[in-house]
Amino acid sequence: MFYAIPAPPAIVIQDDLGGVLADYAIQAGRWKAARQAVAINGTCASACTLYLATPNACVSTSAIVKLHAPFDNRNGHAVAWARDMMMQAYPAPLRRWIRQHGGLTADILTLEGRELTAMFPTCTTATAALPAPVSHERS
Repeated sequence: MFYAIPAPPAIVIQDDLGGVLADYAIQAGRWKAARQAVAINGTCASACTLYLATPNACVSTSAIVKLHAPFDNRNGHAVAWARDMMMQAYPAPLRRWIRQHGGLTADILTLEGRELTAMFPTCTTATAALPAPVSHERS
């Protein structure tokens, strides 16, 4: 006899304005390795957008993604290697959209609505409604 093991609930990202790129890259890598479902429901900006690189990412119809080039907090300059890392991590449709809109620069690119849901699976209402505060502290 076989028993189905239920999948863990999705991690829900809501109103995450980003932060230290390394912290987000580490967390995204963990979720990617664990094949954890990640639901973007609300604003996901800056480093948070790395979560879109996880294989089980979905977006709600209210998701708003804000992208820009990573920059060095000490001098405000864009960091080319970090920008390249982000672009390599993103799925092809998102990379294509970014390039079509001028690339990752200091200017913020906003992706939402039908353009966003055309690139990623749409989360179910039940999944997107789960509360899930996410900590970005290094372990």
